[in-house]
Amino acid sequence: MVKDILDTIFNIYFSTIPFGVKITLLKIIRCQVVNNHENASQAIVSLVFDVFYESLCPDSKNLITKQVWILIQKLRNESNDKKDLVKFRFWPYGKSSEIYNNETLKWEFNCHHGAEECLGNLWHTCALYGNLAKQGDAENFIACTFGYTKNLSVGLSECSQLANFNFKELSICANSIEATRFLRKTGVKTKELAPAINYIPWVLINNQYDVERRMQAESRLQELVCGVMNSQFSFCGQV
Repeated sequence: MVKDILDTIFNIYFSTIPFGVKITLLKIIRCQVVNNHENASQAIVSLVFDVFYESLCPDSKNLITKQVWILIQKLRNESNDKKDLVKFRFWPYGKSSEIYNNETLKWEFNCHHGAEECLGNLWHTCALYGNLAKQGDAENFIACTFGYTKNLSVGLSECSQLANFNFKELSICANSIEATRFLRKTGVKTKELAPAINYIPWVLINNQYDVERRMQAESRLQELVCGVMNSQFSFCGQV
């Protein structure tokens, strides 16, 4: 069908070209268009995971450290044309709430697992979305801090160094007005989800929520990704 359409258009607009030249040009154009059409029809599916979590939540820790971070590291070892086919976006807020302080000009948060979790959420926010986001490895930083849920202050320092962030600069960011604004935006995004969250961590796949896929992601994320992506990664089939 594509070839027929091309022939018709070509005959209308290039009727004055000598026959031999016309045939040569038509073959070249036809070949290029058909190849592009076939390549487009075989386009590789990509996946985007949105992970809504809390920095001190045990279930968030299990998902990110035992599933997400492990898969991210495997993806980083893939070829350049494949490593970016699966992306993760992180939203550290969960079941928090906030009020605006007119004196400090900051948003003040009440977090599911207490004040220290609010601190962790702000540090994660700075690593992910602040001016320092490109300085270090935010995903590494987040996964690392989950190993220090009993002693977060120590973890923030050690994980900053591990993930190539400047600890002092990240600390200044986490205590800034801008950080509270970033976190508040994450809160707005979280609260606007439909269906509304009733569990943390909450996972969207390509902006869609599916309870069965969310549960699979929590325990068999690699299997989920390989299934959707037709096992095109080198780690598919491996434990």
